[in-house]
Amino acid sequence: MNDFLELLCVFALGWFLGQKFLIYGMRKIVEQHAKDLGIDLDAEEQESLPPRCVIEKHGEQLYLYDKDTNDFYCQAYTLEALAEALYNNRKIDLASITIKDKKVWFVKGKISNTVQLNES
Repeated sequence: MNDFLELLCVFALGWFLGQKFLIYGMRKIVEQHAKDLGIDLDAEEQESLPPRCVIEKHGEQLYLYDKDTNDFYCQAYTLEALAEALYNNRKIDLASITIKDKKVWFVKGKISNTVQLNES
């Protein structure tokens, strides 16, 4: 019985140390790969959610605002020009736009995936 407990303790210790060694090795690989790609893992986390925007139309002109803060982003005459202006002027890669009952995504200056919203 003592031999079994000793064997069990050695196995558990080996399992624990093996996991720690594996995690340490994987972390070093990820850190090196991130360094090679120019990613700073110690940098503060940036906001991960894209801005949610609304469009107002006055005459023929479209105005793009942040839905939560009412910050003005840009203006244009067409949705395509609005997407380009948001990307070129504000350097915003991704934004969620609500137009009446539709959801549109602006992705790097282009319009993507128009989705019909359900009435609730």
